[in-house]
Parts: sequence; C-alpha cells; structure tokens
Amino acid sequence: MSVFGQGPPLPPRVVALLVLTLGVVGMGINEWMSAARGEVYLIAILGCPAMVLLSLGAMVDPRVLWSLGPQRREFPLGVRVAGIALLMAGLVCSAALGLWRYPLFPLG
Repeated sequence: MSVFGQGPPLPPRVVALLVLTLGVVGMGINEWMSAARGEVYLIAILGCPAMVLLSLGAMVDPRVLWSLGPQRREFPLGVRVAGIALLMAGLVCSAALGLWRYPLFPLG
C-alpha cells in the first residue's frame, strides 16, 4: 500500500528521512518562535526530539520506526527494545528542553 493507495510504496529510508526532516523543522520553528515571540509549543517540545532519534535509528534499521506500531509483535525483540530505548531517550531530551532550554517548569 502506498501513500495515496496506488503505485509503489515509499522506501523505508525515505520515510525515515521525511520523519527526520519533520522533527528538525519542528524544533527549528519552535526555537524561532521562542526567540521571536517568547512562545513555545508543548507538542513540538515533546514530539520532535523523539521523532529525530527514532528516524536516526530507522536510517540504520528501518524496522525500528515500525516496531512501535500495531504490528510490533512481528519484529524481533532486539528491534522492539531499540525502538523503545530511542523513544525513551527522546522523551528524556524533551524533559531536558522543558526544564532548561524553555523553562516550562521552573525549578524554584
């Protein structure tokens, strides 16, 4: 199945590259909004670092990106663990951004 229902599907590494581009652009727009207006988008802080790390993992092995979806039982345990580890690392990066770069939760 392809993006529009006809023709060949996108290659997995192209999908990973698109996700990487979306994550980097989202973080860039969020940084620009922070500098220009003093506003940040929480969804960009939470989602973009995880998207970047997952897509970098998918550049190495495309199954990493799909191992978090509904077909996760079809993938080997190592691939699922790598996907979950990259997702958790992205959430840790998001927490660091939320605490130090964009002080959403002041620490006293």
